[in-house]
Amino acid sequence: MDNKETFDGVVITSFSKYRPSLMEAIVAILIGLIFTFQSDMALGSMVIFIGAVLVLLGITYILSHYTLKKKNPQVKFFPPYNGYVSIIFGAVLILFPTFFVSMFMFMLGILLTIIGITQTYLIVKGRTSGVKISSYFVIVPVLIAFLGLLIMINPFSFANVVVVVLFGISSLIYGVTNVIRYFIIQSRQSKSL
Repeated sequence: MDNKETFDGVVITSFSKYRPSLMEAIVAILIGLIFTFQSDMALGSMVIFIGAVLVLLGITYILSHYTLKKKNPQVKFFPPYNGYVSIIFGAVLILFPTFFVSMFMFMLGILLTIIGITQTYLIVKGRTSGVKISSYFVIVPVLIAFLGLLIMINPFSFANVVVVVLFGISSLIYGVTNVIRYFIIQSRQSKSL
C-alpha cells in the first residue's frame, strides 16, 4: 500500500468515525459561554437545556453517520450508538428534570469523566494509527476526566455556581479543542487526497 492508501484507510476506517463534529464543538463552546458567564442559571433550567442539547447532538450524530455511510458504502462504520444514547438520555433529562437536579452534580461528574476518558482514548488511538497529534490534546481531556472524578467523589461539596462555571469552562475547553482537532484532521485529509 502506498502512503495515500494507508493514510486514507487509517483516517476513514479507524479515525474519521471519531473525528470531532464541528457542530458538536460549536454547541459545546456555546454551552460553555452560557454557563461560564450566566452562572446564576437555575440547575433545573440547566438540566433541561443539557437534555435538549444532547437530543440535538444525538440527531446530528445519527444523520452524519448515515450521510457518511451513504457517501462511502465500501467503508464499514460502527452503528451510531452514541447518537441513540445521547437522544435517550437527553429525552429523559427533559422529561424528568426535578429528579435529575438532585443528582445533577454526580451526573455532571460522570459526564465529564466519560468525555475526558473517551477523548483521551480517541487521541491515543489516532496517534497509534499514525496521525500526528500534539501532546497538548492529551492533557486537556485528562484534566476534564480528573475534574469529573473530583465532582463524582464529592458531588455536594461544590457550590452550585462554582460547578456551573466549571462545567462551562470544561465545555469551552472541550469545544475549542475539538474545533482545532477538526481543522487539523480536515487539513491532513485534504493534503492526502
